[in-house]
Amino acid sequence: MNRKQRLLKIVVQSRIYTTRLEAERAVRAGKVLVDGKPLSNPQYQLDPNKRKVIIEGKSLKISTEKLYFAFNKPAGVTCEKNEVSNVYHFLKRLKIPEDSKKSLSCVGRLDKDTTGLLIFTSDGQFAHKVLGTSVKKTYEAVVEGYLSKEEAERIRKGIDIRLDDKIYKTQPAELFNIKGDENTTSAKIAITEGKKRQIRKMFEAVKHPVISLKRIQIGNLKLETLTQGNFRQITVEEVLGKQNKKKSRDDYY
Repeated sequence: MNRKQRLLKIVVQSRIYTTRLEAERAVRAGKVLVDGKPLSNPQYQLDPNKRKVIIEGKSLKISTEKLYFAFNKPAGVTCEKNEVSNVYHFLKRLKIPEDSKKSLSCVGRLDKDTTGLLIFTSDGQFAHKVLGTSVKKTYEAVVEGYLSKEEAERIRKGIDIRLDDKIYKTQPAELFNIKGDENTTSAKIAITEGKKRQIRKMFEAVKHPVISLKRIQIGNLKLETLTQGNFRQITVEEVLGKQNKKKSRDDYY
């Protein structure tokens, strides 16, 4: 099996730098040593398990264990590493080695005001699958005003929203468990996309701004009783629905 990776990817995953751009600049500036020599090509391929990589004087330790955690994100924190209040601060609650914590990244993002289910993993291939359009993400939304049948149908069929000053038509969505009155409406909505603030913009397009939004399910994995700010170790099978599911461990928080 080819275990080679681009040098830039290795440096980014070390989390020594807060952004990809900072990591690339460090590589090009010769701050990354491979087998004792500076290597300034970010695209250089190497197996970090067979080569000695030193970043800013720190020897890089590679964790080969693949880890998967569900996390219940509170409101008011971001998924951006360079923000003061971000979800990565919660990793200190995990009872795993520090090197293992550094290998974890969240799969996709929730905006600052959205709560609910996030997945952290060290498995890049798994993350790619989860972010794909074959894995459904389900949310609970509360919006202003009464959502009519006609407005709900517009959302289900796909609706025009504005993304980066361009008009984008969303893919068909599932919208169900709709309950409301003239003041507010609650509903569950499931999508397979992940555009920035997509669900908020979908409801705004029918003049019903979102009051609260919580992600409750990714694939087959449900948030259920996991409390805010806490983790639960999970398996690939729990998310992607393969046979022979393994029991998850809940002693990591």
